[in-house]
Amino acid sequence: MLKLLSTEFLQSTEELSRSFRENSPCPHISIDNLLDHDFCRRLISEFPPCDPSVLERFQANGMRGGKTKNQKVRDLGESFRAFDDLVQSKEFLDLLTRITGIPNLLYDPEYYGGGTHESLNGERLLPHIDYNYHPTAGWYRRLNLLVYLNPDWQDEWGGRLELHSDPLHPDRDQIVRCPNGMNSCTLLETTSSSWHGFPVIELPPGKRHLTRRSVAVYYYTLHPPSEDTILNRSTVYVDEPLPSYLKAGHILAEKDILDLREQWQMRSNHSRELLEEIVLHGYQFLYHLEAGCEVSEQDSQRMHGTYQAIERLIDKLERVHLGLRNPDKAEDTSRASWLREAPNEAPLD
Repeated sequence: MLKLLSTEFLQSTEELSRSFRENSPCPHISIDNLLDHDFCRRLISEFPPCDPSVLERFQANGMRGGKTKNQKVRDLGESFRAFDDLVQSKEFLDLLTRITGIPNLLYDPEYYGGGTHESLNGERLLPHIDYNYHPTAGWYRRLNLLVYLNPDWQDEWGGRLELHSDPLHPDRDQIVRCPNGMNSCTLLETTSSSWHGFPVIELPPGKRHLTRRSVAVYYYTLHPPSEDTILNRSTVYVDEPLPSYLKAGHILAEKDILDLREQWQMRSNHSRELLEEIVLHGYQFLYHLEAGCEVSEQDSQRMHGTYQAIERLIDKLERVHLGLRNPDKAEDTSRASWLREAPNEAPLD
C-alpha cells in the first residue's frame, strides 16, 4: 500500500519523527508531498461536487461561506477506495507510530467527523480543540491526518491551518501556519491543548469558483494517554471577541454589519449545540428506563443531578433574559419575585 505515498515522504520519516514532538505549539508535522503525485491528481478528479444548497443555506442566515463534508469515502470512486485502503493498512499505521511514537493506533471506518471537507469563499474555522472520545466505539482520539487537495492555492487567499498556543488569551497566543496546497498534509496530535482552526477564506473575484478541499482521517487508541484529560468532551470553540471598532462614534460600514451578524450567528450555533447536548444527556438516561425495572441509587442520583443542572441553567438564562429586556432596571431584574435564590454550584453529574 505504501506505493501510493511519495518517495520524498518515505525518505524523510526519520527526520519527521524527530520534528513531531519538538514542534510547537503542539506536536505536529507539515508534509509538502504526502502522496504519489499522479495518485493525488486522481483524488482531486474524484472529489465530490459541492452541494449548491449549502451556499444558499448560509446566505439565508446572513452568513458568508459554507462547508460540506462526506464521510462515505469508499463511495466516492476507485481512487478514494485506494486511499481508504492505504490509511487503514498495517504498513501505514506502523509508519504513523514510528513518526509520532503513539503505539496501537486504531483507524475509524466510520470517518466520524472526517472524510472529505470542502469550504467555500467566506468560510472560517474558529480555533478549537476536538472532541476526544469516539461516540460509538468509545476510543480516545489521538491523531488528525489532514490531506489537502488545492492546486495553485495562494497564501493570501486565507484558509491555511493555524495552530494556536492559547487562543483564550489573544495577547499571548502564538500561531503557527501550515500549508494547505495540493498534496500538502498536516499530522497533528489531538489533545486538550492542541488548538487549531483557519482564518476566513477570501478569494479574489475571478477565483470564487474555487473551494478549500481536504480529506480528514482521525486515529484513536483504546485508552487516553496518562498526561491528558480523561474528561469526555465535545468540540470546544473559542469565539472571536467583539471587534475593537465597536465603540461610540464609529460609522458602521456594510462589512462591519456582516461581520457582527456572522459572529452572533456562530455564538448562537455554539450555545445551541451545547444546550442540545445537555438536553440529550437527560433523554439518553430516560430511554434506558423500562416499566417494571427498579430505580437504583445510581439512577436516582443521576436523574436528580440532571434535573438540578437544567434548573440551574434555566434560572441563569431567565436572569440574563430579564437583564437584556430591561437594561435600565438592573436592580429590579435581580429581585424579581419568581426568581429563585442562586443555588450553591455543585458539580454536574
